[in-house]
Amino acid sequence: MPEARSVSALSIAALVLTLGAAAPAAATPPERISLGYEVYAGGFHFLDIDITAALTAEGYRIESVVNGRGLVDFFRKIRLESESVGDAELTPRRFNTRDASREDGRRTAIVYRPDGKRDVTIEPDSKKPEPGEEVPDELRRSALDPLTAVLASAVERDPEAICSSTMPIFDGRRRFDLKFSAPRTDSLKTSGQSRFAGEAVRCQVRVEPIAGFSDADDWRSTDADRDRTAIWIARFPQSGLSLPVRFQANAPVGSFIAHLTRFETTDLTAEKQADNPVDDLVDTGKLVDGMPGSASAD
Repeated sequence: MPEARSVSALSIAALVLTLGAAAPAAATPPERISLGYEVYAGGFHFLDIDITAALTAEGYRIESVVNGRGLVDFFRKIRLESESVGDAELTPRRFNTRDASREDGRRTAIVYRPDGKRDVTIEPDSKKPEPGEEVPDELRRSALDPLTAVLASAVERDPEAICSSTMPIFDGRRRFDLKFSAPRTDSLKTSGQSRFAGEAVRCQVRVEPIAGFSDADDWRSTDADRDRTAIWIARFPQSGLSLPVRFQANAPVGSFIAHLTRFETTDLTAEKQADNPVDDLVDTGKLVDGMPGSASAD
């Protein structure tokens, strides 16, 4: 297996950014957290990533949706959907993905059995063996689904701790480790694309393939490319969250960068909009012109 193999850039972007969907301690009231990211390549807005996490004392549900924008979506429709459901101990019960970009709308499902076995279903069936069949059961057992894995890591809520962690992941087809390293603090400014201003911890991100990969999954990159794959995580003290505010990477189609542009919370107890934590963050210089309902950046 070539050393530089990786999952697709879009999958990595959605996976890493879902890191921000963690909740405060379970003792807090049940709530829904909603995040929005805009992804740019060559200065053009070509993707939206929407992440929603509902967290209660009984368990969690996380959903992520990747949608194409502009010319990219015109020539090739992009829509990737993922969902994970589990209990309050961050033990997953099921994980589902659907690639609506494909004509066959491929769906992948993982069911977590009480005996520790992971049952994987991929539809429609392929005539050739799926890469996931190459992943031994013991490797499946040692890993979480992508959304639960990043949630479990983000519960730490300390950006530097997150940037020194490794997450073992099995997405139904591939087993890989998502490794964060080299934390450092940067001071970020707003731009035409970014609404965040303030300090954030930057760390490098690398995917280490373990099993289930094929040549089609190869994201060939040099060491220099991997050094430019990074995430910036900022502490939002008013909400008790550490959220990814920026992510950049190189991919076969070129480099891209994602920015946090929306942050909302909903009190599930009353099913009404909670006090918006962004209001307080604007005053501290954390998120500028990023309140729900505000106009998008130019």
